Amino acid sequence: MYAAPEMNWKGRIARTTVLLTMSSLLYPSYAQDNPEISRGTINVVVGNSHGMVVVTDSKQTLTDQNGKRVGSKEAQKLFQLDDRSACAIAGFGSGTVPALPQFGVEILGLLAQYRDELSKQRSATPFAIKLTTISHLVRLHLSALANVRAAIYPAPGANPYVFSLFLVGYDTDDMAKIGVLEIYGQDQVEQDGSYNWFFDDRIKILPVGPQLITRLGGTWAAAQQVVSQPQRYRSHAAVQKYVKSMQADSGASLELQDLQLWAQFLADESSCKHPLEIGGEKQVYVFSNGKIESRQTPSFPEPSRPFRFNLMQNSILDGHRLEFPSTIRFLHVRNLITNDRFLRLDNNFFVASEIRDSVLWYDGGETFLDKTNRMINCQLALGPNADPESNAVRAVVKQFQSINQSTR
Repeated sequence: MYAAPEMNWKGRIARTTVLLTMSSLLYPSYAQDNPEISRGTINVVVGNSHGMVVVTDSKQTLTDQNGKRVGSKEAQKLFQLDDRSACAIAGFGSGTVPALPQFGVEILGLLAQYRDELSKQRSATPFAIKLTTISHLVRLHLSALANVRAAIYPAPGANPYVFSLFLVGYDTDDMAKIGVLEIYGQDQVEQDGSYNWFFDDRIKILPVGPQLITRLGGTWAAAQQVVSQPQRYRSHAAVQKYVKSMQADSGASLELQDLQLWAQFLADESSCKHPLEIGGEKQVYVFSNGKIESRQTPSFPEPSRPFRFNLMQNSILDGHRLEFPSTIRFLHVRNLITNDRFLRLDNNFFVASEIRDSVLWYDGGETFLDKTNRMINCQLALGPNADPESNAVRAVVKQFQSINQSTR
């Protein structure tokens, strides 16, 4: 380590709040941490020319990093984006990274962030743009979460990263539509035995016309059986009306109240067949006349907005000096960085990366540099705001000395 030469730091590295304690920075208790993934639900969306109805349950299943069920909780599954559309989510709901809590993912927080952005728009946003934007947000945060977890808490073979979303409402052409977004992760084993997660998506937009349309998400097998074999459930009034209408006019004669009863029966049947994964109070949205007519949901707290960052992954940076404002955050995962004479640590977070022949600059801000990283022939320089006696600076110095190797 050496002292920084005289230079003008103003405007290049701003003083930030230290969020990581020394113990969590140096010695994250990997063996004791149990990062959880929440998932599981039933989504039912039905519609015709009379309107649309969305029904979900409120139970969210919690699993550990190996996919083992560890409990459940009540959670919001329906989320209003604007006065003409709402989202129903299934599959992955949230996930944690105990060593790096900022990079935990809560899907509702991502949707809330996007809703904030939509509220600033002067004109309505088309369904296609809404779906692609949500997909980008979710895939960015899932990629960060999955790859950080793979480096810190390896669990080969586990794939909890399956997510689906229905976007229901009225598009900019005033047509009723159901947007379908599916995101799925796939891990790839590297030559060194580590593995990377990659995420892809499928997007489809379905127009809602005169005839009945029924779409299911989450744990949908029981509901699909009702749709496919309704004669087995004809003792129920909602099914009787469904069968009669389907035979007469493919469901076009089902009125809004009939749609509600049909959707709720499908959700109830799913809950009866899968009580561990589906249950709790129903969440119901009803659409008609170009808007959301009614909402019936439990009260949930406003979701926390996500930690904003940029992801740099599986990149080779040789001699690059990345010039960004000091307030811009970067998460580096499995990068190779060489010959960088001004590699800023503040607002940079490093996981499973290799840094060679570089000078690391630290000015007392928020950072992460743990034992999953490797350093060779590097130096550490402290800026004017980095108090050598503070716990944060001592932690960074100690961690740097423990992982830096000299070959000279």
